[in-house]
Amino acid sequence: MKKPKQSSVIKRSVLREEIKAHLTDMIMRGEYKPNERLVETQIARELGVSQAPVREAFRDLELMGLLVTKPYKGAYVREFTVEDVKQCYDVRAELEGLAIRSAIEFITDSDIERLEELYREMVEAAKEGNLQREISSDIEFHRTIVEMSRNNILQKIWDEISIANWTYFGGYRNKSDRLNLVKRHEPILEALRQRDAQRSSELMRKHFIELKEMVND
Repeated sequence: MKKPKQSSVIKRSVLREEIKAHLTDMIMRGEYKPNERLVETQIARELGVSQAPVREAFRDLELMGLLVTKPYKGAYVREFTVEDVKQCYDVRAELEGLAIRSAIEFITDSDIERLEELYREMVEAAKEGNLQREISSDIEFHRTIVEMSRNNILQKIWDEISIANWTYFGGYRNKSDRLNLVKRHEPILEALRQRDAQRSSELMRKHFIELKEMVND
């Protein structure tokens, strides 16, 4: 069997990521409703692409917890509730409070620079009104701190409860001023610069407890 050229593989991979990003955005904005069935052929036709990258994007979205596949019926949008999001923020407050405290022991100047870069990306995206980019940078900011903790079990739990999805869902339902929300990361960054484990942990927990109160139905 002849292998596809590398350029074809890369092109399909990029297309898959673009479709996944598009579908994620549609789900989080409520364009696709909870429990609505998504049909590969229909979406491929609407986007003007073949079914293969759509099928691959569907698999990714199922792993992310955004889609649920029902035997003999197809793929359906998972139903999220505001109460689910609030409970997730409670969990994140504890998990990431621990992560950032542990990260202080290992954090380097280059790690700080990476977090500062992600923070700048969030600010720029908020000013541009690019919610998807803002939330993606937010997810990467928090993921980086979790990884810096070097706690493999904590990282595994963070990944398995699909933190990224809850961030998207909560972000789309928080009607507060986006730039002000983004700037709430600045005190966390400053505590990290000072290598203050106690202060960093307290600020991270506070960050999520306050977000919990901001989520709208």
